[in-house]
Amino acid sequence: MVDYICHRVLCTFIQIERVYRTIKSLRAEVKFSVSPFGLYRPGDSAGMPPPISGFDPYSQLYADTLLWLQKGWVDFMAPQLYWAVNSTHQSYPMLLDWWLKHNPANRCDFGALSVRTGCVIKPDLY
Repeated sequence: MVDYICHRVLCTFIQIERVYRTIKSLRAEVKFSVSPFGLYRPGDSAGMPPPISGFDPYSQLYADTLLWLQKGWVDFMAPQLYWAVNSTHQSYPMLLDWWLKHNPANRCDFGALSVRTGCVIKPDLY
């Protein structure tokens, strides 16, 4: 099963890279973005820390979204963070903090931030 998952993840990130490079080769000013599931590898040492748990898009959808950010294959990403602030297993503040820490070139957009927490995103995050 592990070999199958690794193969599928490899195929998916090859597709993401090809789409990004094709867009940039045709029209460099066009931005390529994705809006992935808000969890990244819950329960895995490379992923989100406990108590975060739930659906793993890496093993279920073959989406290594953190790699896409690190490689620069997306111009920006809007992780789907639609959980309650006081949730234990999908804590909005913990998830937001994790994505901010793993966002090497400020490529993430958190559109729900002001709705969920009453905070305003600082312009210097972009």
